[in-house]
Amino acid sequence: MGEYCQKGKCICYDSCPRDWSNHQSKVCVDGVTYSHLCDFYRNICYCRTNDARCGDERYFHGHRASPDSIIRYYAECRDLTTLCNWSARKRYFKCQLIRWFQQLLLPNVSMPFCCSCTLHA
Repeated sequence: MGEYCQKGKCICYDSCPRDWSNHQSKVCVDGVTYSHLCDFYRNICYCRTNDARCGDERYFHGHRASPDSIIRYYAECRDLTTLCNWSARKRYFKCQLIRWFQQLLLPNVSMPFCCSCTLHA
């Protein structure tokens, strides 16, 4: 994805192909936000080939990517620990999970769901 083949050799992209600019899916890898997967794999290619652009501050924020780098999620990186206070929210988790499944599996069906019924279970 971050490289192409030329005369039997893998060559790292200098920049990602234009059509990747249409993909607005940022990627959080090891706490670093990449514009899209192509940039992440391009950085892996640079680091694997010992290219001076490996971890370039302008594009990769100093992150030296490797095949062992872990994609955490597909969005901009942020501190998720402040978003959920588990001890305060675990009582409502069952309700939230059921609502989420309803929205995911039946997006066009309006079904009221009584969360208070599940809080005592």
